[in-house]
Amino acid sequence: WILVTGAIICSTDFMTLLYGAKYIVGLPIFVCYLLVSLVKFANFSFIFSCAGRTKIILKISVISLLLNVVLSVFLFYLMGPIGCAIATLVVSIIIVVYYLYETTAIISVSPFKLIELRSFFRLIAQSLLLCVLVLIGQKVLIDLHHLLRLVLTYGIYVAVLLFINRATIKRYLIALNNN
Repeated sequence: WILVTGAIICSTDFMTLLYGAKYIVGLPIFVCYLLVSLVKFANFSFIFSCAGRTKIILKISVISLLLNVVLSVFLFYLMGPIGCAIATLVVSIIIVVYYLYETTAIISVSPFKLIELRSFFRLIAQSLLLCVLVLIGQKVLIDLHHLLRLVLTYGIYVAVLLFINRATIKRYLIALNNN
C-alpha cells in the first residue's frame, strides 16, 4: 500500500525515469495499472489453496481472463487505450471482492474481522495527508531534475509512512514469524 500510493503520487517522475518523457502521454494508463497492483495486493486466493480448493482458483482465473478480454474490447472502443486499463482494474476489484466474500465463508469469520478497518482507514488518512505534502513538495522542487525530485519526494513519503506505522509493521512481522 505504502509503496504504490507513493508511486501514484510521484507517477510523472516514475514514468519519466522508467520510460522517458516522450511516453508521459501514457501516464493515466500507468496510474491505472498501479491501482491494479494495489487492488491485487488484497488477494485472498491463498486461502483457497490452503483449503484444497485449487480448481476454483483455476475457474476464477479463466472467468476473469474472459471478462477482462470482453470488457477491454468494449471499453477500448468507448475510451481508447485507457479503457483496457480500466477494464483490468474493474475485473481485479470484482475478483478480490469475490475472494474476500468466499474466504469469509471458508474460515467462518466476518470480513470486518479479516480486515482491520481501523488500521486501514488510518493508513488511508495518513497517505492522503502525506500526498498533499508531496504534491506541494513537487511544486516547490519543480526545477530539480526528475530523478532527484523523485528520490526526495518518494523517499520522504515512504520513509515517513514507514516510521509512523513502525509499531504496526513490527506487530505484523512478529505475528507472521510466530505462525
